[in-house]
Amino acid sequence: MQSKRKFDAELKTITVKTAPTNQRTGDVNWFRVENTIGDQFYQTSTGTGVPITRQWETALNDALSQSLIFRDNAQRKISLIVEIQKVEMNGLATVDYDIAARYRLMDRETGVDAYSKTIESHGSAETSEAFVGAVRARLAFVRSVKTNIEQFLADLQTAMLQ
Repeated sequence: MQSKRKFDAELKTITVKTAPTNQRTGDVNWFRVENTIGDQFYQTSTGTGVPITRQWETALNDALSQSLIFRDNAQRKISLIVEIQKVEMNGLATVDYDIAARYRLMDRETGVDAYSKTIESHGSAETSEAFVGAVRARLAFVRSVKTNIEQFLADLQTAMLQ
């Protein structure tokens, strides 16, 4: 989805990280995520050897590149900081993931946030989609992250119109 209106700033960096304990709105247990999606061999990866936060960052970068929401070579420079506040999994036959992440666009010159919002999302997968529980968990997790990123982009578009 390409943006019809551009944010008058150049996006310089994207950082995705786990929120500090006192800023979490729920459980963030990466070890449990690893075990439920079948990636016990490497802490904080999804089977690729790449940390989950790095994969989220890559997906976000791809979505932002496709959206064309920011201006290249704009005078104002910003950083996007995503703090994951909640990653909770429930279910066996149907696996559900609920995620909350705070997205901040910080002006790199002043340090002031130009945008800040917590986005909550849900993803699920049923037995009819995948018999193996680890596959269902992976599908639900990926859907929840994808929905979270899509909701962020939609909210940013709306915020720009105000």
